[in-house]
Amino acid sequence: MAIANLEATNWRRPATNPAALAVGIGIPPRPDDLSEQACYWWDYYAPMLADKKLLSPADAALFREFCELCGEIQKLKADIAKNGGYCVDSKGDEKARPQTKQLFSCRGQLISMCRRFGLSPADRSNMRTMGDQTPTEDPLLKMFEARQRRN
Repeated sequence: MAIANLEATNWRRPATNPAALAVGIGIPPRPDDLSEQACYWWDYYAPMLADKKLLSPADAALFREFCELCGEIQKLKADIAKNGGYCVDSKGDEKARPQTKQLFSCRGQLISMCRRFGLSPADRSNMRTMGDQTPTEDPLLKMFEARQRRN
């Protein structure tokens, strides 16, 4: 429907150099305000992901959250190791401390984020790296180029 509307209005896309559309590959600069734990995980994962062409500067915001989450898990695990994961309530029942519940929640989020960065063999097999893609593989770009050739 949207493509039909574009064609109906005779919209012309400005000429674009396809190479200019390419996303840079490499390690994005590490933000200055990362926590100490997140800095550790940034330095640990960034070179590995960049070598596999799974990280680019365009991924910086999501990768930042990933590293902060890794740092948060590290803090929670240290707290649980020191204070235990369970406590006894006023009725004498054993229950999970809030830190334990938060750790389980963070682990679920981490697993989801790991999939985005291809951090398991199964996820990597389903991913295309940025080095495998060229800007001309974009179907929308191909449609616009074909439209320009016709006019």
